[in-house]
Amino acid sequence: MFRYVFSAFLVQFIFIMGITAYFFSSLFPKASIWEAIISSPFAFSQYTSELLLIFSLNFLLCGKHANKLRYVFSSHMLFIHLTQFFCIYYSFQLLTTEIFYHAPIANQMVNGFTLFSFVYVLFFYWGACYSLDLIIKKGQFTWRKKLWIVLPNLLVYPLIANGYAYLPWFREIRTNYHVLDQFPTPAFYQELRGVYADFKPAEKTIPLSVKEITTAEQYGIRIADQQYPLVKDYFYNSKLPFAEKRPVENSNIIVFFVESLSSRLTEPYGGAYPNLTPNMLDFAKISMTLKSYYNHAFPTVNGLRGQLCSVFPTFGNAYFRNMKVKYQNKIANNCLPKILNKEGYDSIYMSYAHPNETFFEAQMQEMGFTRSYFYRSFLEKFTFDTEPGHLPYGNSDKQMFAGVARFLKDRSSKKPFFLAVSTIETHPGMDVADPRYKYGDGRSKVLNTFHNFDHFFGKFLEEFKQSEYFANTLLVLTADHAHSSDVEYREVAGEDFPGDLFDPIVMMIYSPFHKLPNEYHAHSTSIDFAPSLLHLLKISNQRNHFLGVSFFGDRQKLKGSLGLIYGSKFLQINGEERKTFDLNLEHCASFRESSEHEECHSYRAIRASQDIIKNNQLWK
Repeated sequence: MFRYVFSAFLVQFIFIMGITAYFFSSLFPKASIWEAIISSPFAFSQYTSELLLIFSLNFLLCGKHANKLRYVFSSHMLFIHLTQFFCIYYSFQLLTTEIFYHAPIANQMVNGFTLFSFVYVLFFYWGACYSLDLIIKKGQFTWRKKLWIVLPNLLVYPLIANGYAYLPWFREIRTNYHVLDQFPTPAFYQELRGVYADFKPAEKTIPLSVKEITTAEQYGIRIADQQYPLVKDYFYNSKLPFAEKRPVENSNIIVFFVESLSSRLTEPYGGAYPNLTPNMLDFAKISMTLKSYYNHAFPTVNGLRGQLCSVFPTFGNAYFRNMKVKYQNKIANNCLPKILNKEGYDSIYMSYAHPNETFFEAQMQEMGFTRSYFYRSFLEKFTFDTEPGHLPYGNSDKQMFAGVARFLKDRSSKKPFFLAVSTIETHPGMDVADPRYKYGDGRSKVLNTFHNFDHFFGKFLEEFKQSEYFANTLLVLTADHAHSSDVEYREVAGEDFPGDLFDPIVMMIYSPFHKLPNEYHAHSTSIDFAPSLLHLLKISNQRNHFLGVSFFGDRQKLKGSLGLIYGSKFLQINGEERKTFDLNLEHCASFRESSEHEECHSYRAIRASQDIIKNNQLWK
C-alpha cells in the first residue's frame, strides 16, 4: 500500500512542480531551472494551494459519474489559473476589465507562447489524471485510504501558503510582486463581479463624511452639496511661473498622446539606453521637460478621457454604451475640446484605431471633437496608403506622424486648431513593423518600439521646424498612460521600477510664446493636463467640472496628487514621495471619520466623483 501512496504523492509533486516552475521561469526568465524548481511552490503558494485542492478532488472523485465531475471542475480551475497567469505575464495584474473590450490586449495574448502554455499545462494535467487513475485501480483505494493522501494535502496547504514568510528571498519576491498574494480563482470571480459593478450605472452617490471631503480638498478634489457637485468657477488661481515672449492667445495646439510612453526609458529623463530616443533628446533642447509627472488612469480611452475631461473615469467602454442608452445620448460634459470650441478653435482628433474599438469614435465626439479621423479614413485623407501598417492593431507610427505632417501642409484655414493624436506601436507586447528600426540587437520588443517611435517622431519634428507652424503652435508630447508592467518591460525598466500601472510618463512642451525652463518638476498626475494647458493658453477662468488643477502653481499649493485605476489601484503623490494602495469601499468605510488611513478618505471621494459621472451629474 505504501508504494501506491508514495506513487500518488510523486504524481502530485510532478504535476504541481511542472506547472508552478513553468509559471515562475516565464515571469522570472533570468532565474535558473533549479531556482524555478525550488522557489516556485513558495512564490506561487496560492496557486500551489489551489493545485493541491484540484489534486485532492481528483483523488476523491472516482467512479462512473464522479469522473465527469472532476474533469469539469479541474479543467475549469486550470482555465482560470492559465487566464490569471497570462494576465500577470502581460500586465503583472490579475484579470482586469481592459481585456474584455480592448482589442490590442486581446490580440497580444493570442500568440505562440499562449498556445504552447495551454498545451503544456493540459499535458501535465491529463498526464497526472491518467497516472492517478492507474494508481487508484491498482492500489484498490477505499475512501479511508484516500484520506491518507488528502489529509496531508490539507496539512501541507497552510505551510505552503505561508512558507514564504519564513524565508527572506521568497518574502522579497512576494513583497515586490504582491499580485501573487491573491488566490487566482476567487480573484477571477471577484473581478467579474467588479466588471458588472463598473458597467452598471450608479443608483446613488457614495455619502461622504466631513473628514473625507476635507481630505479630498487637500488634493484639489472639490465635491460640493449641489445639483452638479463637481462644478467650480475657475481653471487656475496662480500666475504662470515663467514669462511670455509674445501673446499666446489663438495659438495652435498639437498634442501627441503616445501609447504607454513611460519616461524612465527615454533619454531626456535619464534613460539607461544610449541612442534609444535621440530625437526626443533633440526635442528637449527646445522644449520644457516635466519631471515627477504620473499617469492617473489606465487604459487608453480612460487615459484620454481622464486627461481631456480632468476626471477619474470609470471603465469607459460598455459603461459608456450603457449610459448613452440610459440617458438617450444626452451625456453632458465640458471637456477640453468643448471649452476650446467655444474659444473659436477647430478641435480635431486622429487615431490609429478602428472607430468602433472601445466605442472610440463615439467617445471622442461626446468629449467635443468636431472632427475625427480613424484607421482607414485617416489613411485616405492624409496619406497615400490604403492599408494600416500594423495590422491587426491599426495604423503604424510612421503613418500617423506622416499623416499629421500632411495635415499641416494641406491646411488652409486661418482658424486656430487643437489637434490630438493617438499612436499605437509602443503598446506592450508589440514589436516594430519595420525591422530597420529595431534598437541594437533587436532582442527587446520594448526598446525596439520606443526607438521606432522616436525615429518617426524625429521625421515629423524636422518638418515641423521647417513649417510656418513652428512659430505659432504649442507642441505637446505626452502619453495616454504609463507602460504596463509585463515581463518584457520589467526586464529593461530598471531595478527601481515598482511593478504596477502607475509610473512617471513623458510630458514635454514646446512653446514659441513662453520663456520656458528646460525642466519643471510638476509633482502631479495627468488629472491636471486640461487645466494646465488652459492656464498656459491664458484661457479665461470659467465654470467647469475639472477635478484637476494647474500644475503651473496651483498643484504645488496642495498636499499632493492622486490616481485611480480599475476602482482599486490607488496612487498618492506627496512631493517626491510615491505610495500605492489596493483599496475597496468596504475596507475604507470603517475609516470615514478616523484620522488614520487618509488614503481611504480621498479614495472614497474619487469613487463618489465616479458615481456623479455615472448619474450624469457631471455637467448641465
